[in-house]
Amino acid sequence: MSTLTRKQREIRARSELILRVARELLVERGYLGLTMDRVAAASDYSKGTIYQHFAHKEEIVAALAVQTAEKRIALFKRGATFAGSTRERMLGMGVAAEVFLRLYPDHFKAEQLTRAASIRDKISEERAQHLLLLEHGCVEVATEIVREGITTGELSLPR
Repeated sequence: MSTLTRKQREIRARSELILRVARELLVERGYLGLTMDRVAAASDYSKGTIYQHFAHKEEIVAALAVQTAEKRIALFKRGATFAGSTRERMLGMGVAAEVFLRLYPDHFKAEQLTRAASIRDKISEERAQHLLLLEHGCVEVATEIVREGITTGELSLPR
């Protein structure tokens, strides 16, 4: 059973709908075509309701990037747990990256946008830190496999 109250579940569902609509708009119309007015119209919520969830469109883009990073790291971790050698586990991560591209072809746009200073500077410090943590998480999965391979002698680094 969920530990969230009905109100909290409704808020979460509304945020997810807003993000789903925003992702579609971002893909169809690009960053400049993503506006709070369009999100409101496509989601059947008022613009004020959209602003209760996200302070501005850059926050929406950052939230979309967080979703993307969470999906990617989950797939990377899954690939990294493959029961095989270090090299096979690294290959598993490569396969995970390919699976990610096939499952979520439109997800990169939001991530790329958050790399622009004009957007990154506008998002909340909390969301920016969360995004950075997730980005480092993907790298850490690979780094851990390499470290393990070096420890076990499966991999060696050049001098």
